[in-house]
Amino acid sequence: MPRARRRSTRAISSSAISRTSTSSASTSSHASPTTSWSAATGSVSRSTRRASKTMTPPSTRGPAGAGPSYARDDVLAAVKALAPRLRAASDEVESERSLTEPLVQAMADAGIYRLLLPRSLGGGEMDPLAYFDVIEALAPCRAGTG
Repeated sequence: MPRARRRSTRAISSSAISRTSTSSASTSSHASPTTSWSAATGSVSRSTRRASKTMTPPSTRGPAGAGPSYARDDVLAAVKALAPRLRAASDEVESERSLTEPLVQAMADAGIYRLLLPRSLGGGEMDPLAYFDVIEALAPCRAGTG
């Protein structure tokens, strides 16, 4: 059984402590300017900058309401509609080790990539259990999608 090593403790002399505190005190004894840096440069506080930046949701394709439906049953129906294409392309996807562009576009059009994105950003804000059902429906297609 290996022996545990003891850490050696060294006492710090009081003169070393006083030298450290004097040197740090001498470097920090600069006089502060009469005006603050932000007032001199016209800077705005961080909270004001954050409050002024508002996020706008990304624009959707086509007219309002033309985007994909993010209801669980609608997404599962879209996955079932995509399943034959995904199965047919599984050999190509496996050999190339990536999804083909048409498959990526079809999945994007179905809204699959935006399921967990908040509604305020144009997503489906799907709950985790429903999302798991979608992934479970994609997995048997064996095209690197699930």
